[in-house]
Amino acid sequence: MSLVLGVDAGGHLAADEAASRESPARESPVRRWAVCVGRVSEAGEVVDRIAATVQSRPPLALAELAPLVSRAATEGDPAALSIVAAAATRLLRTVTEVRGPGERSPIVLAGSVLTTEGPVRRAVPAQLEQRWTAAAVSVAGDGAGAAAWLAALDLHGPARAAPLHSRFVG
Repeated sequence: MSLVLGVDAGGHLAADEAASRESPARESPVRRWAVCVGRVSEAGEVVDRIAATVQSRPPLALAELAPLVSRAATEGDPAALSIVAAAATRLLRTVTEVRGPGERSPIVLAGSVLTTEGPVRRAVPAQLEQRWTAAAVSVAGDGAGAAAWLAALDLHGPARAAPLHSRFVG
């Protein structure tokens, strides 16, 4: 049985962390995220206000901020790099809670933060491969296509559904 590793609510983890961090720079990621939210317009407002504003949005709306964290990390922003490191560490910790050290079954990365090219995706597989050297680490494909293939498998059985797999999941 393989392990599917994902981030609850997509980029919620990175965005939530971003919303609660303070950066002293006037054009910090926190400032840019606050401007994106649209409720904080002056640079001098307190970070607690930014966090409250961002976190008052529905969890999936909060995930919209994850790409900003990734972009800022790619640009070398120290706060964003710290958020990325924390996200990768938290994901790795999640795996260690459900997977023994000698397990060899595949690990599949799922969720937008792990299936989209970016700093978290680059950090996590390397750490997984280092800890579980005998386990294959791969990235999940299209979830809707996979669900459709599973439905076809149930409807038509393995012999008829197997040749359709690549058509459903690419």
